[in-house]
Order: sequence, then structure tokens, then C-alpha cells
Amino acid sequence: MAVLAFDTLKAANRLKEAGFDDKQAQELVSTFAEGVGENIATKHDIERLESKIEALGQKMTIKLGSLMVAGVAFLALLDRLFPPA
Repeated sequence: MAVLAFDTLKAANRLKEAGFDDKQAQELVSTFAEGVGENIATKHDIERLESKIEALGQKMTIKLGSLMVAGVAFLALLDRLFPPA
């Protein structure tokens, strides 16, 4: 799991300077750190996703090529079975 580098003390102090009381600042920073820390994509997550997308693109290219070859073969078969008059 990814670890979010977030200075909670510094953030809480900034909130207190902005007018929050101590309890409000601590709760807000704690909630933020917990919520965001669980939902941040790391560089590794993004690289893994990129490799999956690339593999999917390669599979789609192969399938499209196969479909085109099958289509041309089918048209050639139709041309032989039903030659133009």
C-alpha cells in the first residue's frame, strides 16, 4: 500500500493560524490524511495500469487484424462461389 507523505502537524498548525481551534484542526487533518491516503495512485499503480492498457491495445490490434483477414477471405470465397456475370 502507498504511503502518503503528509505533514499533519504542519497542516494542523496552519489551520490553527487560519482560525480553527486545536480540536477542529486535528480532526480535519486526521480525516484528510486517512481519506486521501487510501485513494492516492502511486507511480507503480500508474505504471501497472499503463502496461495493462498497452497489452489490451496489442490484443485488440491482433483481433482486428484477424477479423480483417477473415473478412477478406470470406469476400474471396463469395467471389469464387458467385462470380460476376
